[in-house]
Amino acid sequence: SSGINAEYGKISEVQQKNLQTLRQKIQDTNWARKKEHTEAGSLLQTLEGQWLELVGKNYSVERACGELELEVDRLERERSERLSAPPPAPDSSVSGDPV
Repeated sequence: SSGINAEYGKISEVQQKNLQTLRQKIQDTNWARKKEHTEAGSLLQTLEGQWLELVGKNYSVERACGELELEVDRLERERSERLSAPPPAPDSSVSGDPV
């Protein structure tokens, strides 16, 4: 009986060590995951900031393009008006005849 108890004691001791090792591995895995999540969170914040900056730049570029389109339209209208306007009348104060 004491031999069986001693054997159970050895088995129990080995299993306790295995359990401690397994718990340590679980804790190490959890810490590694937590570290990865923290790093991923930092990266996401950085990328979100960059994305917001690019969205702002895109808005500025779109607004500038709109302003340039309006300016081009205005210049084309002015050019068209100049081309379709009748030529100026000759200035009567300037004549080729001597006075």
